[in-house]
Amino acid sequence: LTHFGNFEKLNDEINRQKRIAEDLIIHANRKQIINKGAFVKQTFSPSLNTETIIVKAEETVELEVKEKKLIKRMLIQKSWRKYVK
Repeated sequence: LTHFGNFEKLNDEINRQKRIAEDLIIHANRKQIINKGAFVKQTFSPSLNTETIIVKAEETVELEVKEKKLIKRMLIQKSWRKYVK
C-alpha cells in the first residue's frame, strides 16, 4: 500500500479538488454562465485554493464577456456592411 502513497492524503486531495470544481459550478450559476462545463474546464486548476478561486473565476468571466462583446460588434459590423451595399 505504501507503494502508491498515503491513501488518506490522496483521498483528501481528491476531495479538495472536487470542492474546487463544485465552487466553480456554484460561481458559474451565480454569474448565470450558460456553458458551465466549458467555464469549469477553462478555470479549474489543481493548484487553486479558496483564496484564489474567485479571482481566477472572475478573470474567466471577464474574458467571456469581452469575447461576447467582440462577437456582437463583429455581427453588427457585418450587418451594417450588408445594409450599406
